[in-house]
Amino acid sequence: MAGQGSTGNVIAALASFFIPGLGQLLQGRLGIGIIQFCLAAVLWYFLLGWIIHLWSILDAACGSPRERQRPESPHPIHRRTAPKSAPLPNGRVAVEGHRP
Repeated sequence: MAGQGSTGNVIAALASFFIPGLGQLLQGRLGIGIIQFCLAAVLWYFLLGWIIHLWSILDAACGSPRERQRPESPHPIHRRTAPKSAPLPNGRVAVEGHRP
C-alpha cells in the first residue's frame, strides 16, 4: 500500500474500527494484528479496550513502518555512504571529491 491517506490505509483503518487488528492483517502485518486483537479483547473486559481499539485504527491509518520511512535521496550529497579514499605517496589519504 502506498502511504498515509492512501485508499488501502483508509480501508485498513475502517476494518480496524470494526475489529481491532483487522486493518493490520489487511496490510500483511500478522503479528501486530494478533497482538492488538488479543489486547483489545482482554482490556474490554476491564472497559479499557477502547485504548487499544483507537491505537489499532490510528496504526492502520498511518500504514506499515516500511511505508513511514523516508525514501533515500538520489542526490549524491544526501546518500549515507562513505566517500572513497585512496592512499597517496606522501602518506596522506585522498578522499574522492576533495583536493589533498
